[in-house]
Amino acid sequence: MGPVEAITATAHKMARTIYFMIRDKKEYIEAGEDYYDQLNTEKTLKFLRKRALSLGFKLEKIENVVCT
Repeated sequence: MGPVEAITATAHKMARTIYFMIRDKKEYIEAGEDYYDQLNTEKTLKFLRKRALSLGFKLEKIENVVCT
């Protein structure tokens, strides 16, 4: 996407947010940095799992790993 499409997408997202705020008579609540970090982590893991699967691998979660 180019800059024009990015601006349009941002304006559309803002318009939807404002519409729902007015419709539901609620104030805007900032989700916070932690929320977006978690969302980014989930999206990254989803992408990596899909990519690994396409290459014939399966990712598994390893608990209690200590790096030294």
